Formats: sequence, structure tokens, C-alpha cells
Amino acid sequence: MPRGSRLRGVGAKERRQYEHIKESAQKSGRYGRRAKEVAARTVMKQHKAKGHAKGASPRSRRRPRRRSRVEARRGRPRTRHK
Repeated sequence: MPRGSRLRGVGAKERRQYEHIKESAQKSGRYGRRAKEVAARTVMKQHKAKGHAKGASPRSRRRPRRRSRVEARRGRPRTRHK
């Protein structure tokens, strides 16, 4: 991969996925000169979908807890018991 990498902050597994997608796209000729871009965008999309966010703390990446139907219907606030 070139020095100005398109994949910053990803691990070895994502880099392997990038290479695989890029090679298969080039082999099929489907995207032409855009094979690298498409591969990078695909890997980053999956990377972000897994909850990896650039500069975000692990706590902020978690989804907020949904209120149960009963809590929502009764108008009760969400509480966390310790």
C-alpha cells in the first residue's frame, strides 16, 4: 500500500480485507481505476459499523440503552441501578 494510506486506524485484518477487495475488483475490471477507492470505502464502512470511531472513547461508541415498552408507556425516566 502507498505511504499515504487510505486506511488509517485499522488493524491487520482490515488491511487484508482491503487487499482482497482491491485485487478482486482489479481482476474483474468492475470499477476500473477506482478499485483502490472502492476497496478502502468498503473496509472503512465495515470498520465504522463495528463501532470503531476515530478519536471516540469506548463508552461513547456504545449504543444508548433503549427503554422497554413498559417504561416508555408509563413515562418513567431511564435509570441504571448499581
